[in-house]
Amino acid sequence: MGRLEAIARSIVQTILNGAKKRSRSPIAYILTLISTIFCLYQLPLHKHRPEVFTNLRQQHWQVEEDEYLASFRVQDDGKAEDALRPMADMGFSGSSFFSTADNKYLVKSVPRHHEHTFFRNDLLDIYASYMGAHPKTLIIRICDFLASSGLAIGHQLGTAPNHHIVMENIMYGQEEAKQAGAPKWENWDLKPTSYFYPERDIADGRLTSEATKDQLADEFNDKIILTVEQAQDLWRNLEEDTRMLAHYNAVDYSLFLVRINAEEYGHAANNDPSSSSSAAKRVVDALPRDPPAVPPEPPSWRTGVPSADGKFVYRAAILDFFWAKHKVQPKIMTFLVNTYNKLVHHHGPMSITTTPDEYRERFLKLCHDIVEPVPRDAELLLQYKDPPQQVQLVLLDALVWSENDGLYNGAYHVFASTAKASGYNLVYFIFNDFAKANSSTYHYLDQTPIGTGYRAVPEVFYFARQKLWYLVYRNGNAAFSADPDNANPGSCGYWVDMWVICDAANCDLLSSDDNGHLYRSQTSLASFPKEMNEPVIALQDAANKDTLHEASNIYSVAGGT
Repeated sequence: MGRLEAIARSIVQTILNGAKKRSRSPIAYILTLISTIFCLYQLPLHKHRPEVFTNLRQQHWQVEEDEYLASFRVQDDGKAEDALRPMADMGFSGSSFFSTADNKYLVKSVPRHHEHTFFRNDLLDIYASYMGAHPKTLIIRICDFLASSGLAIGHQLGTAPNHHIVMENIMYGQEEAKQAGAPKWENWDLKPTSYFYPERDIADGRLTSEATKDQLADEFNDKIILTVEQAQDLWRNLEEDTRMLAHYNAVDYSLFLVRINAEEYGHAANNDPSSSSSAAKRVVDALPRDPPAVPPEPPSWRTGVPSADGKFVYRAAILDFFWAKHKVQPKIMTFLVNTYNKLVHHHGPMSITTTPDEYRERFLKLCHDIVEPVPRDAELLLQYKDPPQQVQLVLLDALVWSENDGLYNGAYHVFASTAKASGYNLVYFIFNDFAKANSSTYHYLDQTPIGTGYRAVPEVFYFARQKLWYLVYRNGNAAFSADPDNANPGSCGYWVDMWVICDAANCDLLSSDDNGHLYRSQTSLASFPKEMNEPVIALQDAANKDTLHEASNIYSVAGGT
């Protein structure tokens, strides 16, 4: 029996047998103990805190015990090790990876002492409590934790890993898709790449093989097109998850991202591909939704989330959160890297030597940068293969008007949202006669420091206190650009529908969420645009959520109160 087969056998036997007690004679007990001591690869394992993981599986993830154990059983004539299939090396950790035959679960070894002791002694109770209370968390679901007693010589010599975690397989369903003729699913293991990586940065990577550098963090050179609601839900869950991890000193975790081509999947399944939106939703419906991937019910980031343009289905999970800064080896690594930066070359921290809060900040920025949110009403637009190339400005009778005729320096200045297949952005144009509006020169603001990406729903006003024009717009959250000259959009500074209104004392930022709520954040006139307080609900309509929908404009009426 080879090394991997022996490791697989010890894992399977431990999961299936659990803590069963066998009545043995003293001679049989002695022989078993001797056999255990001289094990090199098939280490005797036990389930650590099995009651914790049984509770998570059964009470929170709806995994029946018989179904869980069935994933580790083989046919009557099979060997125990056949229940697990070895997987290719997946990084620098020295871990062994196995997949169950039905692909529902992965088994990953945790050989580093500081990592498995961190999870066992510092994080386990917190992890169990957090996972039970946060069904929408993206942190991977760990279903069992196996440990070696330390008696075997293989444990002492390190010939076989002595700790393993059993976790959900975020790629579950890929084999069935392959059998249906669908293309291979894409996946990325994402971490902030702006950190110091010796394999890449010392001598420009010439001292390291390409195979080694290929094991560094992936880069996702694309955008995940989501609705605003999907994006905000994702970011909110990531912020909560990483806040918990940072509190317990974890760094170097990654976002494992899976992308499924909905259109090609639909062709393979003989579905009608005419509507990309329905194709993506059909893929979500067709993908497996077995526990522990649910709850919550699909669509979720465990089962698959359709993109707003209908082209892809995405899954995501946070992995590898066992590197804790307060453990001995991480402290040594931090000292060595800091010394190198001071004495040899200043490259900055590595992802394993930075602070938990700083790593969280860069990780969340990565997660924001790869997402492009679009409003709900843009979903159909994104599915057009041939969007209209020209838009005509039509002048209608005004519904409301002010005494000010809207002219600034003798001209009308128009800021508007643009919509095309790739998403939303902003445009500016100027004219002094409505009859000539359609012949105006359009200045697309994605060519300015405002930049590309989702930008929409502009509001422009002059803030006399600072002698600046403010362009407030939506970029998934709220953003603004300041410009001393409203007629020169190229001079705009670097950069939930937003509306700002001020009185003599305060400035209010108002936003709507498409669910019948209008939120208000406030700051003083002197502090604007900084120091906005936490949003509160200013108005709501539970009976009809469309009453307070998008682009809510707030203004005062002369003579009103």
